[in-house]
Amino acid sequence: MMIGGFLSSTLFPPFNAWLINEYGWENAWRILGALILVIFVPAVYFVMRNKPENSEVYRLEALLLY
Repeated sequence: MMIGGFLSSTLFPPFNAWLINEYGWENAWRILGALILVIFVPAVYFVMRNKPENSEVYRLEALLLY
């Protein structure tokens, strides 16, 4: 988790500056929005667990309680 935060804070500002220089600030916002939709929405859909029964914490609690 800490490595991801470090990498994103290191890589995102130069990438953002490059997008603004190449495409302008309006299109840079559009590109960043599209990247969020294409990358993060499917990742959340496939990785997030909506049921507590599917989580590791629930399984550990069930083992400890029974």
